[in-house]
Amino acid sequence: LMKETQSASLTLAPSAAALNLGLTVTALPETGMAKTFTGGVASPDRSYTRYLKNGAIASFIASVDSASWTRLNEMYMGMFAKMMGKSPTDPEMANLQKLATDATNAIGGTFAGSFLVDTTSKPPFMMRYVVGLKDPQAFYRVLEETPQLFSTGGLADFYKDMGLKMSFEIQRKAETYQGVAIDAIKMSFTATDPNSQEGQMIAAMYGQGMNGRIAVVNNLLVYAFAGNPTPVIRELIDQVKTGNTTTQALAEVDAAAKLIPGAEKADFFTTFNLLRAVQMVTTMVPVPMQMPPVQSQSNIAIAGNVDKGKLSIEVAVPQQHLMEIM
Repeated sequence: LMKETQSASLTLAPSAAALNLGLTVTALPETGMAKTFTGGVASPDRSYTRYLKNGAIASFIASVDSASWTRLNEMYMGMFAKMMGKSPTDPEMANLQKLATDATNAIGGTFAGSFLVDTTSKPPFMMRYVVGLKDPQAFYRVLEETPQLFSTGGLADFYKDMGLKMSFEIQRKAETYQGVAIDAIKMSFTATDPNSQEGQMIAAMYGQGMNGRIAVVNNLLVYAFAGNPTPVIRELIDQVKTGNTTTQALAEVDAAAKLIPGAEKADFFTTFNLLRAVQMVTTMVPVPMQMPPVQSQSNIAIAGNVDKGKLSIEVAVPQQHLMEIM
């Protein structure tokens, strides 16, 4: 990465309302990084903010640039191959690369969702998001091949060496709602030594595993992962089917966006709430920790753009959030 970087700059701009930080990384021309930072996609469709939620650990909205995401996949797979002690040209790694590329090429448009705390269930979080779907057949082909990756081969051995056994199950058309077929996913995590500290941590974090639901509505792929994902996926289906392009009253997201000039046009925008993240972590440790009820109405804001060989990221830490933490 350093060999392909031409320059990097950091700016700090403190004010009464927030501390704004800016990071710009410029790639050397004609390098892999420069190609990854090409940009050129349209800004995300802001009407997708209606799928976000107040009270989240993080909410995000981004443009999907399949070409850039594919190049990032290639970089990640190269590093992952080294971690597994294999060559990127190894047949198994080539298959993983192809699946990742096919999955990326199957989606497009805008990607938006929220990651929330749910202390009443295991795992103690909920994920919900929506993304445009260009090629349903390609996506489902990748989805149906995924379970085998976790049961046999190098990927399964990699997690086994870390003392972790993973399983991935999918049930096509497990249920139907409003005429929409819903697929069920279950990911299980089991420590090879359940009595170890790591095993206890995994049990505290995930319980019997992660349950998910996936559906396709009006050329959109909707996801829900939660202790009970059925009501979450149904809410998303209702939102998509209504076709309402007006945004809900997302006071937290709107307030965070105002901290960064031009955030509404950024390639990606994310809010992050440190207090809610800590609240989730305290419920995932083997010995539960007591934490006062979270009273937070503000968030850290992050906006980024990729264009002409440059990656620019702006971060705003509002004074209100620091006060809430204190």
